[in-house]
Amino acid sequence: MDGDFEGTAELHIPGGTSAGSERLTLTSGQIGPQEEEFFGQSHCHWLAAAMSCMTGWDVVGVKLYYPEQGWTAVHTAVAAPDGAVLDI
Repeated sequence: MDGDFEGTAELHIPGGTSAGSERLTLTSGQIGPQEEEFFGQSHCHWLAAAMSCMTGWDVVGVKLYYPEQGWTAVHTAVAAPDGAVLDI
């Protein structure tokens, strides 16, 4: 990435995560269980948007087809220039 995040950032999550956490401290260079749960299960679009802003890479989404609902967006990541998808 062109620019690296350094330090910490405090997040307040109204309504909490799926595990009930209402506060999350992001620390550069660290991905633990809370970060995986937050970005991998409920707020992947926030991480994808931040990575896209930092790199200029395109945001990509994953959709699944449910017969009773139709197409539903279920996940978001970014596409690297070599075609790889970068995700939590």
